[in-house]
Amino acid sequence: MKQRRRHIPRLKLMTLVILLSAIIAWVAWSFWPSSARQMKRSVAIVACQSWYEMVYKGKTILYFADIATDTALVRPSLQQDSCVRTTYSTGVWVNRYAFMPSCRGRMVTVMTKPNEINQQDAWKLIEKEKERNQKRIRQLRDQLKELNYYLRIHDVHDEGYNTVAAYAYEKEAEKAHCIRLARLFDTMRQADRPQLIRKAVYTAYYRLPNGKCQRVRMREVGSSKQCQTVLLQTVGRKTPTSVAPLSIFFVNGKANGTALAVGYGGLGVKELASNDASCSIIPTTLHDNRHDLPAVLGGDGSPVFSTRGYFIGITRGNEVITRSQLRDFLRKEKQP
Repeated sequence: MKQRRRHIPRLKLMTLVILLSAIIAWVAWSFWPSSARQMKRSVAIVACQSWYEMVYKGKTILYFADIATDTALVRPSLQQDSCVRTTYSTGVWVNRYAFMPSCRGRMVTVMTKPNEINQQDAWKLIEKEKERNQKRIRQLRDQLKELNYYLRIHDVHDEGYNTVAAYAYEKEAEKAHCIRLARLFDTMRQADRPQLIRKAVYTAYYRLPNGKCQRVRMREVGSSKQCQTVLLQTVGRKTPTSVAPLSIFFVNGKANGTALAVGYGGLGVKELASNDASCSIIPTTLHDNRHDLPAVLGGDGSPVFSTRGYFIGITRGNEVITRSQLRDFLRKEKQP
């Protein structure tokens, strides 16, 4: 019995030593700079499919892609599929806490989110769109009068007849669409409090060690207007096994000198952006937390590392969002 009691302190001591060793090993591993392979495994392509819905009396009656600078509704439609807008950015897998594995599928990316539309502004937008739609109907009727006159006085064998007929058919379909919208707008009343709601669906695309592309559905868990950052998390709150989350420490990295960025070619250019892009490590130069990375080589959200592999921040335009800004952003995450 006495021998058993003597062994208990030893077991406690051994447990403490093992625990401390594990903590020291994890801290050392966290401070260890990222290799080129880990840099590439820390990123993913974020595809955001967004659209607006016009909700009236509890039902969605209209969809549109965006709101233009002149407050016009972009591509209004009765079908959702025809007005979905897809934008791309680079996402970075991150740990929420610096000294422990706490990613759980978290990812930070850079995206500009529009302001929410209140009911009063929504009604003003609807009224303006109603006026534009009526003007468009008048223009289409005038165009169709001229097109139909041409078709009446010409024969199908005349040069260009089929082209004009096809164009007239398109304009006739466009007029019918505008008339349907006009009837829809005529049924609406401000007292029924119509709403304009933005919807967004996020998907992350990353690559396995063998190069095969994988995708995972993400959900938004936080955003910052000031930094234009969005915090995403996998729907299942699990980190894919093949990625390498970055830890964000308490002091900022270098603000000047040579650095390395991980970017997806073409992702920063609307016409070239695709979820099939592959990432590469690109040299860049920092000057007061500003970089010279061309948008065609690395878009917003690209992580920046020191030449030794230490994480510095992520790009937004020609600026670098620092570690302290990202850390404050993660600290404000709302837990479900």
